[in-house]
Amino acid sequence: MRLDRPVDPDRIPAQPDAADLAFMRLALDQAHNAWLLGEVPVGAVIVREGKVIATGFNRPIGDSDPTAHAEIIALRQASSLLDNYRLP
Repeated sequence: MRLDRPVDPDRIPAQPDAADLAFMRLALDQAHNAWLLGEVPVGAVIVREGKVIATGFNRPIGDSDPTAHAEIIALRQASSLLDNYRLP
């Protein structure tokens, strides 16, 4: 499901598809990694064209970096992989 426009509640599928479940499982696994390290358990996954291109989990404590949140880690990884500061 794309979230770049307002969500119409009548168009939300009753059941997520297998890919959505797999992506959510991966995000939860990333959150678990953070929890194991004593961080706030948040995970992030960036998907492009149905494929995972980056993941991240919170690690500001371990990295002594206030910007090391799951989403930022994943965004940095994705932009590095794609060699582009924009993530279309």
